[in-house]
Amino acid sequence: MLFKCKWVNIKYARGFKVDKFGFPLVNFLEPIHTGRDLKDDPFVLSSQVKRVFYVDDCRDGNWKHIIRTKPRDLYEMGTNVEEDDRESYTEFCPPVR
Repeated sequence: MLFKCKWVNIKYARGFKVDKFGFPLVNFLEPIHTGRDLKDDPFVLSSQVKRVFYVDDCRDGNWKHIIRTKPRDLYEMGTNVEEDDRESYTEFCPPVR
């Protein structure tokens, strides 16, 4: 399975930053791989990605907080999954150092 992605330039402050609490933010107005050239392939395999969602930053609407998620329930997956009740359903990504 392939996913089409919007790539953000995380090497510069216009596309990626860490707030004063250590949480990462991205700005999708600063893309780097647009898909116009062959080298700018916007697709990745499902094995190369992690499930995240983005929450708008209250102070600046162009920036979005990255929230990593975990599957809540798995059905008929064919393997045993150990559950750890100590971890929450969603968690913030660890700060980038």
